Amino acid sequence: MSKSAKSLPIRQSDDGRWEVENVPNKWIKCENESDAKILSNAPVIEALWLETRPHNKALAAGFENTAEKMEQYNMRTDARRFRKWAKLARGG
Repeated sequence: MSKSAKSLPIRQSDDGRWEVENVPNKWIKCENESDAKILSNAPVIEALWLETRPHNKALAAGFENTAEKMEQYNMRTDARRFRKWAKLARGG
């Protein structure tokens, strides 16, 4: 896997909500820590896909799960890309 791919920064705000830094100084408020971790890990699974393009059901499930969270947090363009990769990872 790419050594340059890193998870996005996560923090807990003063109001107790979890946030992910999508781009510098732009934090997405998440409903819970689990959602924040899924969104944070998106660059890592993206790099894995781009480097290896494996047909892998587990990776496809990870893409689908990430796409669902991206949709939930209005990251629709990214969600479409991850859904496309999920289909390809399933061999389709």
